[in-house]
Amino acid sequence: MINNAGLEITSLITDIDPADAKKMLDVNILGTVLGLKHGMRAMRPGGPAEGGGTIINVASVAATIAFPAISVYSATKSAIDRLTRVAAMESGKLGYGVRVNCIFPGLVPNAMGAGLANDVAELGLFESPEAAVAAVVDLTPSGRLGEEKDMTDALMFLASDESRFINGAALQVDGGMGM
Repeated sequence: MINNAGLEITSLITDIDPADAKKMLDVNILGTVLGLKHGMRAMRPGGPAEGGGTIINVASVAATIAFPAISVYSATKSAIDRLTRVAAMESGKLGYGVRVNCIFPGLVPNAMGAGLANDVAELGLFESPEAAVAAVVDLTPSGRLGEEKDMTDALMFLASDESRFINGAALQVDGGMGM
């Protein structure tokens, strides 16, 4: 199961709207919790998909870096790492046979990434959206943004038998940005 709950609302800390913060908490944390709950119930012994399985939570490189204007988003994605580790431990201790891991995707030039670049430029943190993207690339040892295929390849690996002894781990798929 790929557990990919994500909403990012850009804001300076001094301007955070409590309603926006609550939306991100509800989607990013509570959404992930509910995915874990129902995935583990389905995969554990006696569940409809009995016989174990794997759950892969999607966090973000934002959980590992200090990038301006995404404090609440970063905090929610940091929580995904803890949820992953606790769920893996509970599954093991209870004999569920469910591996639980997460990935930390880097910035991808999709609608969410473009929205962030536009937002931080509008806030005056960067001269332009292009300058914001360039700053991200400068922070990335691989020297480029991520591609959706980079993320799906990592997900496919964690879902495969090749990762059968990887459990409770966080895989950075960010070109080295969060190291």
